[in-house]
Amino acid sequence: MDNLTFRTIEDHLTIIGDQLVLPEQTGGTEQAMMQHLWALSDRAALHPQSISFLIHLNVAKQCHNIACGRRLHVSRWIALQRQDNRENPEWNRRFAGSLANDVLLLWQVFRMPCLELLEIGYAASCRPRGLRDIVRSCQQLLDDRQPLPRCLLVAQEQLHKYALRIETSFPEDRIGDGDGLSGLRVVSVGSWINRDGDDVIVNDQSLSALLWRNIEAKIGRRDDLPGTRQRCRLVGFDTQEVCHELACHQHYAEQGRQWLEARMTRLQQEIGNEEQAVLLMDVFGVDQYGRLLADVRGARVGQDSHILQRWTFAEECVAAGWAHTTPLYVQPHRVGQALEAARTNRIGAWGLQTDERPFQDRVHFFSPLLMQEIASRAGEQGGQEERVLVAAMNYRYDCTRHECNSML
Repeated sequence: MDNLTFRTIEDHLTIIGDQLVLPEQTGGTEQAMMQHLWALSDRAALHPQSISFLIHLNVAKQCHNIACGRRLHVSRWIALQRQDNRENPEWNRRFAGSLANDVLLLWQVFRMPCLELLEIGYAASCRPRGLRDIVRSCQQLLDDRQPLPRCLLVAQEQLHKYALRIETSFPEDRIGDGDGLSGLRVVSVGSWINRDGDDVIVNDQSLSALLWRNIEAKIGRRDDLPGTRQRCRLVGFDTQEVCHELACHQHYAEQGRQWLEARMTRLQQEIGNEEQAVLLMDVFGVDQYGRLLADVRGARVGQDSHILQRWTFAEECVAAGWAHTTPLYVQPHRVGQALEAARTNRIGAWGLQTDERPFQDRVHFFSPLLMQEIASRAGEQGGQEERVLVAAMNYRYDCTRHECNSML
């Protein structure tokens, strides 16, 4: 893996900006969108190496978005598409067979986003030593407490090189998970920040345009954002999942939620004048669930600001022992040190049980409502209760996303 080659974020944005990869099509009938995706898949053969790989990835992204719009897991949606087009052998021969494989590749990128910057051809990405093997090898290194290759760490840094500074209200909705905020009303949108420097404003207009183009399709144009309500996934740490709707909690999920609730209250108190306070956020992008990927950078009232160091929330929650790090996504050095200290000193979850990996426990407590839904969906799909359960949980809670590959 030490020989992997990655693009810089500027080169990647240029490819996306030139629309060599995917001119998105929204609206219209689903049949028309499928014809559009089919045409894009055919276009992939006309482009060399990594461009072809990116086209296939983005075809899979559009499939994922369409499936979510229909409240279906993408694997179920692909099965329905095959059924709807069973009378079209050319469609099935040339397109349907590649859809599932494209989505498998996409889920590897969801798990390890820096792989989208990888200079690799589509054929190579599907073969042994392709994306799936890269992710598995990285996970094995982490399980053995070994560092990831330097080239991967640099690629992760590239993904977080630029951030959009925005101001939002404090959460208007009750905090659910310990690593997410909802009901954030955008107050104002600032400039793009180069985090390689010391939060230096990006003055390059062409680069700013590329940065905006990369996310505005999902969150809207700059002028349209103020007043909108957004959800946010805090980057750099991962707490256990809470689902109040169906009483599906992982161990230590409630402690993580309480930690974030208390930390947000303390931030408001530190700035004072709580009713007028706004949050300062650095936004890196948008995930597959439409959530802003962000880092809380402080709060402001009028001209008075309380600024936090980068990754403060991640470092503090991990240090409290209620979160683990996200090394496949990004693991800032301070956050990694906080994890080692919490583990060594048996703080938080690390001190409540003898298990060396308390956050790997995926046992859930299912409510009658969830069991009813499982039974209903299983009846529709021939009694495949386990697969229906995983599909429902992947769509609703993002709490078993690591199991998606087994479904596709």
